[in-house]
Amino acid sequence: VANEVSNLPAGPLAVVLLNGLKNAIEAAAESPVGERLVELDAVRSGDELVIRIVDSGRGFDGPPRAGQSGKTRGHGIGLPLSQQLVERAGGRLRLANERTGALFEVTLPCGTSEQRKMSA
Repeated sequence: VANEVSNLPAGPLAVVLLNGLKNAIEAAAESPVGERLVELDAVRSGDELVIRIVDSGRGFDGPPRAGQSGKTRGHGIGLPLSQQLVERAGGRLRLANERTGALFEVTLPCGTSEQRKMSA
């Protein structure tokens, strides 16, 4: 995946995805046993890569935004850091309440290294 994504090397991409997954797993853990769910999918749509993580937690309190946390532990820097890394790569980070919990969606420009050279 990282080889197809412009301006976001594998290391920062891993940081973003691990943060989204960690938050989703922690949120889903608060759901009743048997209703715990974390879904991850990645699809290429035209010249973008869209990565979605959805959980079965309680969602965000109020309008979701980076820097918001309903957790009692942690430092609260995971979402703002993820947003900064994604935006630096020319992408977008979207947070939303879903019917079943929260959505963490990353959209990144993509293309082969040859396509990136031609557009530079």
